[in-house]
Amino acid sequence: RSTDWIVVNNAVSGAGNTGRHLSFITVNDIAFGASVANTNNISISASRTYYGGGAITSSAGSITITAGTNIEPSGNLSASGNVSLTATGMVYLNNSDVTSSAGNISLTGGPVANRGILMRSSAVSAPAGTITMSGQSTNNQGVLLYEQSSISTTSGAIQISGAGTTSSASHSVLIQGASTISSTSGNVSITGTLASAAAQAIAIEGDSVISSTSGNLQFTGSGGTDWGVWIAAASILSGSGTISLDGGTGGIATGVSATTNFGATGSATASGNISVRGDRHWSGSTKVNYKTTGNIVLNSKSSDYVANPTYNNHTFTGAASVQIGNISSVRQVTVDADGTIAGPFTVMGQYVNFDAGTDIITNLGAASSGPRNIGILA
Repeated sequence: RSTDWIVVNNAVSGAGNTGRHLSFITVNDIAFGASVANTNNISISASRTYYGGGAITSSAGSITITAGTNIEPSGNLSASGNVSLTATGMVYLNNSDVTSSAGNISLTGGPVANRGILMRSSAVSAPAGTITMSGQSTNNQGVLLYEQSSISTTSGAIQISGAGTTSSASHSVLIQGASTISSTSGNVSITGTLASAAAQAIAIEGDSVISSTSGNLQFTGSGGTDWGVWIAAASILSGSGTISLDGGTGGIATGVSATTNFGATGSATASGNISVRGDRHWSGSTKVNYKTTGNIVLNSKSSDYVANPTYNNHTFTGAASVQIGNISSVRQVTVDADGTIAGPFTVMGQYVNFDAGTDIITNLGAASSGPRNIGILA
């Protein structure tokens, strides 16, 4: 315990000391220039900033780091038990991996003017545990992943929550730079909340991939004056789980200047249902691909849209059914779709506009087997 800086320039090892814990506590900053290892728990508490220059390893215990401002490890953190990083300021992982072989991982940052949680070329992995990330920002992103950062689990869940707490905030959650979030059987939930900012609550771009083998994927974006969920070059994939997007009143934009994929890509298959709901919907001039043998529903979150929705450049492959729009809508629904599906294709709105190149109707009518229902409710 110290009332001043704690600076550690030589390696610290408590390996072999069964039952003994390592603790570092100061009312100032803590800076590690070397590695710290212990058999059991490691606890680090700084009233200001934690700077880590070496690896921190607990071979049979947990790692807990708290800071009154930022947590900035530049070495890897590895434990067999839980890993918890809690900062009043920012949690900044810069080429730094956080791993728990048998426990859970929790990262909490903000509210702060900078990002609440920032991952740059870093990995967070808990094969058997739950990963929870919560970041709040007053002037930037609540949670930012970029430069091929990754979050992964096998049987556990992944829960990411970002918030922009003022009108100056940027995205609540921004995932870019070919970053990945993946699970085998665990569910993935991403929630973005904006107070009143003119920004996207959740934005996914830059060839990023969010996937699960059998878990469900859920995205919920709300608040602000821009899109609830905004997706450019990205793939949202689940083999047998459901995929749900809720853009709230802000709505959902897909295929923004780059291809967006849902369900499966290439030779891979998917069987889960896909739901994309928002009170606005817009898709750009590039492809939006849906591939699943489940049902697909694309409609408003409320009883009707707040503006005429467009579903351009959509391709549906293998779906049991596709439903676009709401039976109670008084809006014009514009659809440009192709592909081949197994069952009914239904579009609902007061006005229904099929752009040139809407080949799915021809393909459905020519199907060699299965239902051939085409519903246009206007």
